[in-house]
Amino acid sequence: MSRSGVVRLSVIVFAIASLLTGCSHDPNVRKQKYLESGDRYFAKGKYREAAIQYANALQVDTRFAAAHYQLGETYLKLGDSQRAFQELSRSVDLAPDNYRAHIDLANLLVTARNPDGSANEEYMKQAKIHLDLLSEKQPQIPRSWKHGRTTMREKVIWERPCRRCKKPLPPTPRDRNPI
Repeated sequence: MSRSGVVRLSVIVFAIASLLTGCSHDPNVRKQKYLESGDRYFAKGKYREAAIQYANALQVDTRFAAAHYQLGETYLKLGDSQRAFQELSRSVDLAPDNYRAHIDLANLLVTARNPDGSANEEYMKQAKIHLDLLSEKQPQIPRSWKHGRTTMREKVIWERPCRRCKKPLPPTPRDRNPI
């Protein structure tokens, strides 16, 4: 092949490579692709893979609230309540109008238990803040916040003694301290 043929081939290869990778240099496109990939994995029930893709989106943009929320949801599915709490809290910090994140945070806080199995009063107060915000901002959707209030009321009932035996009810396996 002649020298001009090599130059032409090099230019064509470079042009094709530039076209194919042109979009991947835009951070908004990259983070959105990671988010969409994570959503596909999440929908298939592949939560570990989804967590990796959401984490990749957060490496591109640490202030990407949607990725923090989805990563928090994924950690909930994986049973990692501490990480879920961190990601959902970050999501609420970045996007205070993400009411689903407020609901999830309130539910995590309500189910948090002290080592002795009793309800954690500080977490209950924090949960109430989220639930009050929901009732203020979303009064037309009572199911979104009443679920959390119902859960809180049920957890407070756990602290009351059983009517028959006069002993406090034991915590269920679901009541482990997630935080």
